Amino acid sequence: MKKLACEICGGTDLIKDSGLFVCQTCGCKYTVEEVKRMMTESTENVSPTSTWTIRTTSKVDNLEYVQNYLANARRAYDKQDWEETEKYYNLVVQNNPDNIEAVFYSAYAKACKTLIEADYYKKEAAFGVLTRTISIIDDKYDPSIKEIIEKIGKSILNLYAIPFVYNQKKNGYGTVVQSDRLITINLFNSVGAEFVKSCLKIADTYPETEMKSRNYFYKIASGVADISCHHDYALKIKKLADPWNANIVKKVTIINDYNGRAKMNIYLTISRRLTSGLVSEIFVNRLFPSGTTTIELMPGEYECILRCGINKPSTAIKKGQAIFSVPQHSKIEITWKFLDNGYKMNMS
Repeated sequence: MKKLACEICGGTDLIKDSGLFVCQTCGCKYTVEEVKRMMTESTENVSPTSTWTIRTTSKVDNLEYVQNYLANARRAYDKQDWEETEKYYNLVVQNNPDNIEAVFYSAYAKACKTLIEADYYKKEAAFGVLTRTISIIDDKYDPSIKEIIEKIGKSILNLYAIPFVYNQKKNGYGTVVQSDRLITINLFNSVGAEFVKSCLKIADTYPETEMKSRNYFYKIASGVADISCHHDYALKIKKLADPWNANIVKKVTIINDYNGRAKMNIYLTISRRLTSGLVSEIFVNRLFPSGTTTIELMPGEYECILRCGINKPSTAIKKGQAIFSVPQHSKIEITWKFLDNGYKMNMS
């Protein structure tokens, strides 16, 4: 008994479903006319006693094949083989269009493939598709995929660690004067921000009596927001995820010693150092009022730069720089004052 073979992969397990013949090895689909052509073209190599067999069923049971595709796709993802990752997740989507993992990671792998190219517009198009794909997470959510959503969050954070090609220009001295690196990073930020919104929507589907489930998604959202979102927005989500540690107050005293007599303005820049090697600027050259001001900060390492100027930030002069650590979500109380014996800044 001879079986009809798939022209793409050579597989001999074809199932008839809804008027099409589906290869259970690669997912390739054939019409009835195509099958007749394949059988006709093969008659020269078939003995008179041979017969063709094709399995038919009213409902394709392809769970085994989907699981094999998922296993191959996950192995390819672990190796960052984006071609194979996209290929196998696409096969899963063909058999199960509602599989959230496959829908997301097929688009994710396609976007990652563009990172080895300098063409920003290819990156923009691919990451635009990935960003729009995020909506399936809350549209198709059910409690059985909680771990998949957590995995997706980690994959979004991994984007910041993947090396990518970008354009830069240097002057005659070899100094970089222009770079589009941050433009690509903003594509990562767009994906992350959309994912955070989806997690918050899912959290809102749980009643307040199920705070454990809500908090699970708040924490996932918070981890991505730390890197992908603006500090104030990320801080709001951090307070949702960890409300018990949101009111701790620490004190940082900034002392600017100067020997001038004119009244000077204080401009403060605070940046947070991220684990990805990037820097998140909380505010830049903010006019700092006299006395004491309270600023909310998330856990992490921060760099503080103090500038003094009479009129505006552009004329201000850097007078001090300090690094300080925030071990947990805190309200930082910052106090500054002038002294009369030189220029320096102390933080405590």
